[in-house]
Amino acid sequence: TYNQNFGVSGIPFATLDTAVFVQDQWKVARRLTLNYGLRYDYQHVPDPVNPNPAIPESLKIPTDHRAFGPRAGAAWDIAGNGKTVIRGGYALYYARTPNGLIENALAQTGLSDPSKVLIALSFQPTDPGAPLYPAILPSIPATAKGSGSIFRMDSSYRQARIQDFNIAIERQLGGTVVTASYIHTY
Repeated sequence: TYNQNFGVSGIPFATLDTAVFVQDQWKVARRLTLNYGLRYDYQHVPDPVNPNPAIPESLKIPTDHRAFGPRAGAAWDIAGNGKTVIRGGYALYYARTPNGLIENALAQTGLSDPSKVLIALSFQPTDPGAPLYPAILPSIPATAKGSGSIFRMDSSYRQARIQDFNIAIERQLGGTVVTASYIHTY
């Protein structure tokens, strides 16, 4: 098999991640403390470089503006002497949109113009027009057949997210602290 690529081998782009976090603590009682907060994550994605008017999903890369992640935690000093404490917490976390996914959306718009996309040709040795090793094709042959690759992102795309819940009991034994924890992520 002979393979040769023509056109744009990559599309340079950048993403900018912005995150804001606020947190507060409330000492409800001498032995009970609550922590609470909210984090907001936003990933600025680039505008399409070579959109395909025939593919509406290629005209804009969707972004998720709903990445609000609440945080809550509590610490309860059972006896009030700091030796045995029960702690618990909850958080909602958001992942970034992988740059590979964004690059696919930028590069695979179904266009066939080699000045705007990467076009890959494959030949079997018996195909007409296939070059013989070590020759290469100077340009895309007029008889070449193929189809453009199209990568579409759902217009209602949401960033991946997980929820985390944990509870722990800590006990001071002399100069050592022993902790038993349960963490559940879903």
